[in-house]
Amino acid sequence: MKALMLSFGLLFASFSATAATGFCEKYTPNATYIQALQVVAGNMQYGFDELCQLPRLADIYVTKRVFVDPPKNEPVPHVWVTLHYNEYSCQYFVREADMKVTRSNCYNTF
Repeated sequence: MKALMLSFGLLFASFSATAATGFCEKYTPNATYIQALQVVAGNMQYGFDELCQLPRLADIYVTKRVFVDPPKNEPVPHVWVTLHYNEYSCQYFVREADMKVTRSNCYNTF
């Protein structure tokens, strides 16, 4: 009986660990993307797991983007996080050097 209970416990724990990543699961191999998602979650006053499982979200898209710093004319690598909701999307640009959100905006998708 103890072995059966332990098996169910391990099965539930492994399911919970997988479910905890939600929309962010596909980005777990990329530590920079995960760190950027954590920054965005914090800026929105959510926990990381809370953001990744937010019921209002349709999807999360993360990729890299380079902006040119006008005064220095140098490339500045960013992580571009887009949160897709049903009627709108919000973009957050996180500078890779210090993991700070440098710009953000939302737009209607209709």
